[in-house]
Amino acid sequence: MEEKVVNPGKPDLGAPSLPLAPAHALRMTGDAHDGIAMLSHLFALAAGSRGYHLYSVPEYPAEIRAHANTLAGVYTSSLAFAPYHEPIDDRTSFLLAMNPAGLKLHESSLEKDGILLANSDSFGPDELACAGYLENPLAGKNQLFHRTISVPMAQLTNHAINLTRAGEKGALLSYREVDRCRNLFALGMLLWYYSIPIDPVLRWLKQKFSVNPSILDASQKAFKAGFIYSETANVFPQVPAYHPVESLSKKGRMCRMISGNDASLLALKHVALKTNRPVLLASTSRPPSHEISSLAAKNTGDGFSFILADDEHAAASIAIGVSYGGGLGCTAVSGIGFPHQSEVVSLASAAELPLLLLEYQRAGISTGLPQRVAQSDLGMALMGRNGEAPLVVLAPDSPSDCFALTLLAAKVAMRFLAPVCILHDLLNSRASESWLIPETESLPDFEFPHFASDSSSGPYECDDHLARPWITPGTPGKEHRLGGNERKLNSPQVSFLPLDHLAMNRHRAARMQRIAEFLGPLPVSGDNDAQILLLGWGGTKNVLEAATALARKNGISVAFAHLRFLNPLPKNMQMVLNSYPKVIVAELNSGRLFALLKEKFEFNGISFTRQDGLNFVISQVEQAIVQFARGESS
Repeated sequence: MEEKVVNPGKPDLGAPSLPLAPAHALRMTGDAHDGIAMLSHLFALAAGSRGYHLYSVPEYPAEIRAHANTLAGVYTSSLAFAPYHEPIDDRTSFLLAMNPAGLKLHESSLEKDGILLANSDSFGPDELACAGYLENPLAGKNQLFHRTISVPMAQLTNHAINLTRAGEKGALLSYREVDRCRNLFALGMLLWYYSIPIDPVLRWLKQKFSVNPSILDASQKAFKAGFIYSETANVFPQVPAYHPVESLSKKGRMCRMISGNDASLLALKHVALKTNRPVLLASTSRPPSHEISSLAAKNTGDGFSFILADDEHAAASIAIGVSYGGGLGCTAVSGIGFPHQSEVVSLASAAELPLLLLEYQRAGISTGLPQRVAQSDLGMALMGRNGEAPLVVLAPDSPSDCFALTLLAAKVAMRFLAPVCILHDLLNSRASESWLIPETESLPDFEFPHFASDSSSGPYECDDHLARPWITPGTPGKEHRLGGNERKLNSPQVSFLPLDHLAMNRHRAARMQRIAEFLGPLPVSGDNDAQILLLGWGGTKNVLEAATALARKNGISVAFAHLRFLNPLPKNMQMVLNSYPKVIVAELNSGRLFALLKEKFEFNGISFTRQDGLNFVISQVEQAIVQFARGESS
């Protein structure tokens, strides 16, 4: 059972060529007009060129219509980066605060000896009052951190852009245009501090603003001014020696930052190209699933299409119609829209049609808290249907895994002609991660149930996988009946007999076992004789894996496993749980996976949960492992 977890999207680059600084966590925070999303993207783009693995998680404003400089309008991006062979670290060592509200929300996350870089031009009396500060926290006796760097970024940006343009033809840039460039000044400072080359950012700016030479010139000047200011002003108290790891280009591979939504969409487009069958994604404008909808609307073609429906039930009905016509119907859903689709999912299970559900979990009840992370819909996915209708449930463990798992989900749906649900959360759908672009030859082939158009089999006669043949619609004498009524086993004949209903229930349950065999066992990393197993699922893998590595360094014998297949559970689930004296099940809900495992299996374990809309913290998980190992918790 000593099996190392290997993610095909994360290459093993071996030992670094130069000494490396340890894993690092950087947090950027500010108002919507501070351009935090662009700042985070460009930093990741530049840092990725140094050979680091990056993991970026956004924290959206609590209120989309919040006033400027209020706590509800803060946008934050947390970015952790480390060499590929090292776990990430979520302890914030560097905090960039573009306004007082961002500092107010995240001042507690900065390490005691961390560096605070603040835009002092935004810390005026009115902005401080909006954030709840009575005094300026950047200077004097009220200074929060002794390693505080206050920089008048707006003034310096204006000086860099407009002063050198005074003798040129044409009007100077307006204050609003200059103000939008101050995030690039901050980016220049950050890249100098981390010894990251600026060329990737300059190329991006040139491509982005090539049609507007004035904005391009201003952006480049603001960015270079920040880099030069850090070099000449000597503002940073300590400069770490960050060295690159071995370049991916030397191995003939390409790496890029990718979000979970982008990865899922790429996978769906690949399915359409690989199978030569139409793939349609139907969704609504309800957040947070609306983000993949906006991406899909811009990337149709090559067999992939998108439609925006009035409600979730209509979207699912459109999707199942596509599957009935011989394609793959997909739907993106979130919140209360998920139970609205339960009738269509049950219909897909009864009619044995492929259906792919991209379900985006949110933290609040009903439509609340769509911007917060949670693993709240596991119970709905597993049991939210009537009539014993099973649903295959999978969960990606990272943004890059969304590509591989979406391909696998489509493969299962089209091979077994069954509905499949992918449970997304904020940590694997909206977050971004370094992704090693796979080679085309390494991508899986798609295997379909045998076609009955040219054979003697009926529309419901099953193969070895207990899947019916996928009949081309319109084949005479082999009509596939689409209906919710029960039928005779291996026959399209509608039946109301109790024994036929029992036989069909057993047939669907047996097919789920075949799917479990198809998906394979649960891999476990760590020693066979470990005393504790840490078990998780969903987008928490990076944090849980790092906590496990930290506990091992502190002498705790602990193994780690992460579930990607939630229904059916891996076929070796019982053996894994019984192989360790103690099991910790970590999840961002009230302990639903733990309750499910306790119902099915006998094992000694505890539930470790968090329900405040935030992710686990590595140190807290490591502390829970230590306490459980010492018998301090039960």
